[in-house]
Amino acid sequence: MKLKERIEDFYAEIQKEGINDVTLSNAFKKLAPSFIYGGYIDVNGVYRIYIRTVEFYFHDENGLVTDPIVYHRNGRLDDIKEVPNFPFISLHAHASGFDIAFERGSFRASALIRKYVVMYKTGDTFQPLIRSKKLSGEDDRSTFLYDIINGFSLEKECQKRIAWVDVNYSETEDDLQKPTVRRNVFKFDKNPDYSYGQPDYIRRKPKEKDTREWSFSAAKQFNVSK
Repeated sequence: MKLKERIEDFYAEIQKEGINDVTLSNAFKKLAPSFIYGGYIDVNGVYRIYIRTVEFYFHDENGLVTDPIVYHRNGRLDDIKEVPNFPFISLHAHASGFDIAFERGSFRASALIRKYVVMYKTGDTFQPLIRSKKLSGEDDRSTFLYDIINGFSLEKECQKRIAWVDVNYSETEDDLQKPTVRRNVFKFDKNPDYSYGQPDYIRRKPKEKDTREWSFSAAKQFNVSK
């Protein structure tokens, strides 16, 4: 099943079951294998990025579920009161790396590429790109993807592009490790003194970790022969 179809199933499930932290956790667990095993990001036919850990983010503009750390949402930018939805399944570059955004209506939903493997084309084959002797090939330096996911053409006629490529895979119960909390995500509260130039949400003091287990990692070793 293609990633787009899996995301459609995700939305159908949460609409049916109700939208809250529990239903989202269940739906994300079903969706995660599609990002990790169901394809890769092709960069102009030169690089292939395979996701190994994905973190989900979900903020409802109507308040059913809030996730203030989401970068692309209303209220975060004073000068733009309502930010338009990204095209369905879009790359979103921000200070923490790259999201694959799948927003719909009031729902700001995205998947942050937290850990990944880069395959680099050499001749007629693809080989793992290892950028540090300390790493085995899997890299958790999300912002290093800026060096790879780049070169968005402004020419309409350009045939090279950055795209998600679906691959066939057979799901098993052993695909994923136990879900964990997201890295460096803390609890926020509405700012009671909000005004122009001030954040609409403020982090709690003392800091409290966000306890939603929306981070999913591959349990199976990456097959470098892809």
